[in-house]
Amino acid sequence: MNTSIPQVKIELIFDADCPNVPQAREVLLRALKKLDMDCLWQEWERSDSACPGYARSYGSPTILVNEKDVSQSSHNESACCRVYLENTEFKGCPSVDDVVSALKTNSV
Repeated sequence: MNTSIPQVKIELIFDADCPNVPQAREVLLRALKKLDMDCLWQEWERSDSACPGYARSYGSPTILVNEKDVSQSSHNESACCRVYLENTEFKGCPSVDDVVSALKTNSV
């Protein structure tokens, strides 16, 4: 495990019927592997009663690193699907590079 990046809090927020959740999990795994980090993350399904209030207000899927959105977009206070702009193309989840950057800059 790479010791140059401290432990971080990673959260994946999603809707149960979101088709982009598997891809978001894969992006997380690829980003962690790229940084040689062995890390677990918390998953929040927005309709679950255990889901905290702050997580319910993000679209699906959203990845937070230390409670900051990896896409650095403005927080949307509505339950919705999310799209991410990567170069000139819209994607269903953030890029590996966005997650890697967030992991590097938002470390505790």
